[in-house]
Amino acid sequence: MFFTSSNFPDILLSHWKIHSTAGFYFIAYVSIGLYLIMNMNLAVFYNSYMNRVDQKLLKFEKLKNDYMKEEFKKVCKASDGYKEGIDMDSILPSDFRRYYED
Repeated sequence: MFFTSSNFPDILLSHWKIHSTAGFYFIAYVSIGLYLIMNMNLAVFYNSYMNRVDQKLLKFEKLKNDYMKEEFKKVCKASDGYKEGIDMDSILPSDFRRYYED
């Protein structure tokens, strides 16, 4: 609760009456706590979130590439090696189409 600085004036003033130098301690503590530790926590959370997003995107790309290779092999077998004017909607399932819509 001290990192949110919601009770900072109450705590500071009560200790300042006892020791006049306590204000420097509290100001240093809040500055370090709010600006350094909270930013470091935010950076760690953001970094781990971005790593998870990257892993999901790589997994999706691998799945898409594997699927497209298999479908291309099927199309090539059905048309003796080459088919002109392949329609992507006939190959891609509806799950993949939503990623390519504008």
